[in-house]
Amino acid sequence: MASPTISITQNLDRQFYAAYRPILCQVEDLDGNAAYMTATIERQAGFNSNVYQSTGITLNAYEDNDQPFHYTFNLMGYVRELLNSGGWSRFTQIVRPGVDETGYRFRIRIHANRYSDTADAPLVVDYDDVEYSFSFFALNTTTNIQQRLGNTPAVGNLPFDFPSIDRLILGSNREANYQDMSIKLSQNSPQYIETGTFYNTSLSSLIASKTYTINMSDSRNDAIYQPVGLSKGYWNEFWLSFYIMDSNGNLNGIATTFVTSISQLYKIAAHPVRLNSQIISLGGNPGNSIIDASGNLVAAGAIIVPFVRNSFLGTQKYLALPGSYYGANNYTVDAHLLDWSDVPDNGKCNRNKFVFRTSSGSFDWINLYGTESKETTFSSVVYDRFADIGFGIQGNSLHTRSVLHNDREDVFTITSQPISKEIGLHVEELITSTMVWIEKEHYINHGSNTTMNNGNLVPILINPGSFEIYSTENNMYFVEFSYTYSEKITMQKA
Repeated sequence: MASPTISITQNLDRQFYAAYRPILCQVEDLDGNAAYMTATIERQAGFNSNVYQSTGITLNAYEDNDQPFHYTFNLMGYVRELLNSGGWSRFTQIVRPGVDETGYRFRIRIHANRYSDTADAPLVVDYDDVEYSFSFFALNTTTNIQQRLGNTPAVGNLPFDFPSIDRLILGSNREANYQDMSIKLSQNSPQYIETGTFYNTSLSSLIASKTYTINMSDSRNDAIYQPVGLSKGYWNEFWLSFYIMDSNGNLNGIATTFVTSISQLYKIAAHPVRLNSQIISLGGNPGNSIIDASGNLVAAGAIIVPFVRNSFLGTQKYLALPGSYYGANNYTVDAHLLDWSDVPDNGKCNRNKFVFRTSSGSFDWINLYGTESKETTFSSVVYDRFADIGFGIQGNSLHTRSVLHNDREDVFTITSQPISKEIGLHVEELITSTMVWIEKEHYINHGSNTTMNNGNLVPILINPGSFEIYSTENNMYFVEFSYTYSEKITMQKA
């Protein structure tokens, strides 16, 4: 064609998308002779490389019924199949696409298939007129109807009710002056409101229940995954402020550090040893406020406040909850609250720590205290053979039936001690996760307390139909469920 005739009227201008919700891109054909449009999905070749490679997957879009010469692509079903099954970073600070990711960055390459000027001729594939969409980061996220934006007015070039995960994204991915204060979590983590003059510790219930306490002997994989969606040209930097609390709950140290200028899924360390190292790696100086010179825990916890910043104007914006009377905008800054302990099993006995992949594409953990029972089933595969009674001890002691292998399945049942209703509802949601781990001690001591410890995450399967929740007259709850190991580590083969 002499000049480009395809224009994108509804671009992929979100930094993140839930792969289980519509991912829409609309184009207009100004020429008017297109039979349909074709888009090829391209995936970023390496982390932050800005180099895209074709996946070989194409999708077609036909003229919209209500808008002549407009064509809308929905990438949801195609992108969902290209995402990682849920691998995640254990000791790195950033989830890197292609390495240990929970998502990928994509874009699409669009061209038209046009009618020929010659009668009865095949369609003409117009490779001379190509448009590229903006890139976006897709997450394996299953938001539900209660988590969608609602009936929002037309914003920018998105004149529809868009059920994305914008409420999980830090910063505005729309025009610079748009304020989105919706920050409710995707999972039913208990909302124990502890309001301070500048923060609201609603993200975690850690100071309210040892159920969410991180112990020094725990696996150091615990982390908070924060989607970082930076605006184009406005909120262009992501920062973290760390407020360290001593054993009396008093402020004992502050570190504020620049983190990244890249839109990504960022991993914030939660274990005190890992967080101490992460602050140092970002250029901060926690001193001895978390770990002393002997490697002992001296902090009771930390408050982590994420925010975005405009490096040109020096202004900043926080994740926030509406309804507070602090500040001119009537909101309270929201924060991640961590509670730490060095008391064995947090001062309780028989603790089981579970890690779940959540519906938001992140990870969450919970400690359940109570009783654990085990039921073992045993089966054997046996084959017969003829015995030569002329040989062997006393001439007749050979096995005429031999065991090919024994198959043993251990089923563990957890019955918790009394927990609050809020924690019970949280476990009820987490239990449906398709990826669950339980923390077990290593059989072999690695002998290096600086990088490893006794914690080891073992993949498990929650048995369907085994979850029960019981309530008492005084509004206390018990949960019970059973699980098996994902790998039959108790099987022996001949």
